[in-house]
Amino acid sequence: DLTTEEALRVVDEMVEMNVRDVSLTGGEPFQRRDFREIVRRIVDGNIRIASIFTNGVDVDHDMIDFFANEVKLPRRCRIRGSLDGMTAESNSILRGRTKEPKVVFEKTLETIRRFVKAGFLVSIGTSIHKSNVQQLPEMYSFVKNLGVQEWRMAVPKPIGQYKNNESSIGAEWDDVLVAYKRVIDAHLDDCKVTDKGV
Repeated sequence: DLTTEEALRVVDEMVEMNVRDVSLTGGEPFQRRDFREIVRRIVDGNIRIASIFTNGVDVDHDMIDFFANEVKLPRRCRIRGSLDGMTAESNSILRGRTKEPKVVFEKTLETIRRFVKAGFLVSIGTSIHKSNVQQLPEMYSFVKNLGVQEWRMAVPKPIGQYKNNESSIGAEWDDVLVAYKRVIDAHLDDCKVTDKGV
């Protein structure tokens, strides 16, 4: 990992190169103790923060206020979060086994709701696996009710630890395709059709 000094120097170099926008990701960027300092340097350098990727667990209660009121991030900055299920158990399968999956799940939902309430564009990414594939059609309404702008679903690539565990936790493609169709049908049912189109 970069030290604070190294990270700030990278930002300064981006300013010199006239970089227009940047996305912040990790790992988990909110785990950095110097995250606010880095964000402030980016904003002061007139670089647009296009998106921030987070699992939502490590977002301090006053962090959103810092974004909205202190450094005044534009609300078009997209917050990209991860949510892999409608239950604590299905959400924790790929995100790391924890002693407190319910706490992690509730904290993730709380963070998503707070970013939405603050007016930021929130996108949720869901990795499909054996324990959530049947939930996806129902999860469509669940995610929609959170007020997010975008929901992205994907089957994990067979790399890293997932490759070693794919046979035990990976969803069957037939189940994935059925779930996709049901989600698409639910979305089309929600669309209002007029004589000018959808």
